Amino acid sequence: MELQLTPEQQEQLSQIAGQTGRSTGDLAREAVEQYIAEEASVRAGVQAGLDDVARGNVLTSAEVWVAIERELED
Repeated sequence: MELQLTPEQQEQLSQIAGQTGRSTGDLAREAVEQYIAEEASVRAGVQAGLDDVARGNVLTSAEVWVAIERELED
């Protein structure tokens, strides 16, 4: 796999690499790893919400506002 970066992105990555003493490859791999982990977490959260809806575990908007107001009071 090859990653295409804009010249600006390449320059920024090179600057960070120079400042941190790390290679641009290591920084790029770390960025991709972080993106994958965050994307997986978001997708899992969305799926959990969809699963709740499928089971009927939902609140009305009025119930949500009551819960929010209760949290803000604490």
